[in-house]
Amino acid sequence: MRVMEARPTGLVLIAIQLLVLHGCGGGGSTGPGPEPNPQTVATATVGALRDQDNKGDGRDLQAVILRPGNPAGIQEMRAIVVSSASGLNLAGAVAAPVTSYVIVPAGNGTVTVGFQATTSDASGQPIVPGGSYVVYVLSVAVNGSTSSLSAPSVSVTLTVTDLVRTLTSMISAGTGGLDVDAAGNIYLADFGASLGGTPGTRVLRITPAGEASTFATGLLGASGNVFDSQGVLVQSSIAGGRVDRISPDGTVSPFATGLRQPVGIAVVPGDTLFVVNCGDRSIDRITPDGTRSAFVSDPLLNCPNGITHASDGNFYVANFNDGQVLRVTRAGAVTIHATLPGGNNGHILFGNGVLYVAARGGNRIYQVGLNGTTRVLAGTGVRGLDDGAALDATLSLTNDIALSPDGRILYFNDVGQTTQSTQVISPTALRMIILDASR
Repeated sequence: MRVMEARPTGLVLIAIQLLVLHGCGGGGSTGPGPEPNPQTVATATVGALRDQDNKGDGRDLQAVILRPGNPAGIQEMRAIVVSSASGLNLAGAVAAPVTSYVIVPAGNGTVTVGFQATTSDASGQPIVPGGSYVVYVLSVAVNGSTSSLSAPSVSVTLTVTDLVRTLTSMISAGTGGLDVDAAGNIYLADFGASLGGTPGTRVLRITPAGEASTFATGLLGASGNVFDSQGVLVQSSIAGGRVDRISPDGTVSPFATGLRQPVGIAVVPGDTLFVVNCGDRSIDRITPDGTRSAFVSDPLLNCPNGITHASDGNFYVANFNDGQVLRVTRAGAVTIHATLPGGNNGHILFGNGVLYVAARGGNRIYQVGLNGTTRVLAGTGVRGLDDGAALDATLSLTNDIALSPDGRILYFNDVGQTTQSTQVISPTALRMIILDASR
């Protein structure tokens, strides 16, 4: 989780005014030794505050502080984390437990300080997700006595973001397509137990609480799927060379045939479908009445696995047989948009203004901009099933991804074991990333 405000950096900008008062009556210089210069006034600014490990418990809070220099008589400054619900006086600042503050060296310029050991605030209460906190700065004079305490910073609230969690695991199904309905239920296509093995025949419905049940049967290698504007799930069968429509009650109706190993499906306004064919490097168009026609064929379509339609009017395709993400215009021009490590992509999805891509062979999920910029969203690159902060979590041959209706949860399906061949794709673990959708 992340201390969050505005994107793109996730940093929360806060300013702290630090008035250092010295001498009698100026703010508490009580110890023996030389008196600091009573005219010394310093102003410090906290340029940013963030929780780097995204867990929101304070163990990796980091503050960027703009120091005003090294005023005469000042030995150090202390940045102290305090609950917004309680204030802090001078005595409380001096007595604050060591886990609640970090030492800020005196000196000129900018310094970045981390609260690595901070699990509690200045009152000794745990720092928790959803809690609201402020920061004070306390100056310490050269003789060990304390001078005055700054005003508190603006309040920030720790929000759960960029955290990988497993919703349910050991589902007896192969990692096929994923999509989410308007109520938040997740639909998982059963591709089959292994690549090239016996085709799966089902689509499972999984509630947001992780309860799985069979939604529909009668498919043949259930692969890509998408909901149309009527709430009908459109499902491809890679081994059957066809696309079916599945009504909300689970009834399967044939829709289009004659495709060549169809996988991913994109829908555009008006419910025209565009389906990628892994078998012959092509994309077909299917109109709402079920009429199929060729849209584009191109050598760059190297077993296209996923397709999505973005706000710029273009289609974006992820290849299974290499790491390419392709842009396909509505006129059918195909170009390379981005290249992801791993040499084997799963599906692709446009949402929250960006592309999400499952780098299956790289055991990562990437966020790709429409301008081609890429960044790792989740995964270390090592195959595994460890939950946690998104960049520390491990993924296992992720195939498809789907967004919750509010765009704040990205669901993805992993192979639920990590000891067998990469051709084995069952059981499935359904996992999710809690997103900061403001990015």
